[in-house]
Amino acid sequence: MVALHDGDSTPQVGFGVRQTPPEDTEPAVAAGSGRRLRHVDTAAAYGNGEQTGRAIADFGPDRSRRGRC
Repeated sequence: MVALHDGDSTPQVGFGVRQTPPEDTEPAVAAGSGRRLRHVDTAAAYGNGEQTGRAIADFGPDRSRRGRC
């Protein structure tokens, strides 16, 4: 874990979806959530942002624990 300036922490290792096809993104992120996934590396250029967002909204941590860089 890495300590953040606000006293919270985040995992050193994240889950990247750069090369994940859109049709596989939502189930992959959802599966990671079952393993306490807290860090998803995504970007608009990856082309799977809608699916990533749905998975995070449906399966991710509560909104108070979400952040973005």
